[in-house]
Amino acid sequence: MKKFLRTRIHIGVVLLLASSVGAWAWFSNGEIRRHPAGVPVQVRIAIPTQISAGSIFVAQDQRYFPSRGIDAAIQPFALGKDALSSVLQGKADLAVLADTPFMLAVMKGEQIAAITTIFSSRTAIAVVARKDRGIVTAEDLAGKRVGTIAGTNAQYFLDALLLSTGVDRATLQVKEVKPNAMAKALQDDDVDAVTAWNPELARLESAGQGRYAMIYGKDAFVYRFVLVAKQDYISRHAEEVRKVLRAIEDGVQFIQTESSAAKVIIGRAISLEPDLLARSFDPKDFFLTLGQALLLSLSEQSRWAIGAGFVQAKAAPNYLDFIRYEALESVVPSAVKIIR
Repeated sequence: MKKFLRTRIHIGVVLLLASSVGAWAWFSNGEIRRHPAGVPVQVRIAIPTQISAGSIFVAQDQRYFPSRGIDAAIQPFALGKDALSSVLQGKADLAVLADTPFMLAVMKGEQIAAITTIFSSRTAIAVVARKDRGIVTAEDLAGKRVGTIAGTNAQYFLDALLLSTGVDRATLQVKEVKPNAMAKALQDDDVDAVTAWNPELARLESAGQGRYAMIYGKDAFVYRFVLVAKQDYISRHAEEVRKVLRAIEDGVQFIQTESSAAKVIIGRAISLEPDLLARSFDPKDFFLTLGQALLLSLSEQSRWAIGAGFVQAKAAPNYLDFIRYEALESVVPSAVKIIR
């Protein structure tokens, strides 16, 4: 009888352990693959405090992440390239950043991939220039001092703008100026112009009170931001990535249908008054997509990076190897438009 009881107890313990392991599904390295039903999975998302992350701010505010089974731990940064650094250092799972720092990271050998584009605009970045320095158009930048940030789309935007207008970049004195120092650099006459994006762009335009020229270069550049992760994270956490995309798509739909409320939410997130945000806020700039335009832009930017000596590589990679479209295709099938 005692032997029978011991056997029953032993079987019960084994079944309990088996069910626990099955429910949590541990990886060999200790990471949790699945959580019990109803328990949100934590995903760390690093984002720039910019209008480009608007759909994520809305998804967080409207609690779309938990409704999709995600406990989103948002990490704010001033720049998208800093958000990417958090992913590369293992401190975040996903990052939102411009296509330029994504391209530079790929060219330097980082095993990352773009999951979707989340924002695309032609009016969210501009050169802000002092009119009293004789700058009204892009052609007037020749021989002037311009502040920008190396390794970002702001630098690429400046070069693309100069190229499109025939201005020799060698005539410019290009200086490194961080976003929070742009207003002071202009006021103190350290530079004649800066490349700025929202929220700084709107603040400078408002504070300038007509003293600054706003040079957009709409035909030369698209201000594009992508959601990226390490390739192995995407492979091992496919369901979490899909859930995050569903929450972001919920945020996109809110922006499209409730634009006034969305402006308030995004403005609060980036510390910009709704009336200032309204100058460049366009609901159509927020959408999920993976299009051929992204691949063409990445290849073009690669040639720029090689020519400028920013990378050691001599040729652009096949960027299809750095795109993971499966999650987006399962969430918004019509959003995947790349030729593959």
